[in-house]
Amino acid sequence: MISFTKVRNIAATFFCIGTLLFLLQITIGKSIDLIFVGLLFVVIAIIFNLIVLLVLIINLIQFDQLHTLKSIGIIVLNLPIAAGYLYLILEYS
Repeated sequence: MISFTKVRNIAATFFCIGTLLFLLQITIGKSIDLIFVGLLFVVIAIIFNLIVLLVLIINLIQFDQLHTLKSIGIIVLNLPIAAGYLYLILEYS
């Protein structure tokens, strides 16, 4: 079972890396290399977070604990943030 602290750390790590890449893209401007790195990061983050989400859903079904539901919420919170970053980069770059 994945603990709430581990999920929070995973989500925070992906959030920080994504935010760093977003800020670099905004400050540097149109950099194809940075866009490639950002897209690669997004693909890796989606795959990794989907695996974590799947494990959390299985834990929720098996153990039905409130902290598992909170962990799912924290992992899912990164989705609208990533979508917002993507929108801003595509719209204003």
